[in-house]
Amino acid sequence: MKILIVDDSPHAIYLMAHYINKRDIEVVSALTAEQGIQRAIEELPDLIVCDVRMPGMDGIEFAEEIKKNPALADIPLIAVTAEAMPEHKKAALEAGFDAYFTKPIDSDAFVNKLIEF
Repeated sequence: MKILIVDDSPHAIYLMAHYINKRDIEVVSALTAEQGIQRAIEELPDLIVCDVRMPGMDGIEFAEEIKKNPALADIPLIAVTAEAMPEHKKAALEAGFDAYFTKPIDSDAFVNKLIEF
C-alpha cells in the first residue's frame, strides 16, 4: 500500500509517516497542495492524507481538484486538521474527503482508519 501525505509542516509529515511506517506502508509526501496533485498523478497512491489548512491552495480546494481528475477521483482522501468545528468537518466531507481527523492525531485510530481503506 502507498500513501501520499500532503501537509505544509515537515514535522507533521514526519509524525504521520512514523505512525504509518510501523505498518510497513510506503509513504510519499508533498509540502503544498499543488505539489500534492503532481505527486498523486506521478505515484497514483492508494490513499491520500491531506492537511486542510495550508497556504496557497488549501485542502478543500485540493480535494475538489483530486475528485475532478478521472485518474485520481477514486483515491480515498483523509483530512487532517486543527479545525475542530462541525462546519469545517462538513465542508471537508462535502469537498470529497472520506474521513476527518483533528490534530493532535490519535495515532492508533488514525492508523486503523488508514488500514480500513
